[in-house]
Amino acid sequence: MALAGELDLAAAPALAHMLTELMHDGDADVILDLSEVEFMDGVALGLLVNAYDEGAKFGRRLAVVNCGRQVRRLLAVVEAERLLADREERRVG
Repeated sequence: MALAGELDLAAAPALAHMLTELMHDGDADVILDLSEVEFMDGVALGLLVNAYDEGAKFGRRLAVVNCGRQVRRLLAVVEAERLLADREERRVG
């Protein structure tokens, strides 16, 4: 699933709803492509971490790919790199 734009407080209700639907519908892992995300704040990151933790309870994996520099730095600052699907993306440049 591809996300775009700004993932912030204003987008939080829609993001929360989407993540709930994705994590409770089916049994496949959820991979979010963030290549078109221009900005992500702590609220959106909290929703992703909560979805990650919720999925883990049921053997499901949530991961993000194609993160821009700002998103990667945010993940690193709050030590949430476990959301990154690819080890190469875990290196913050």
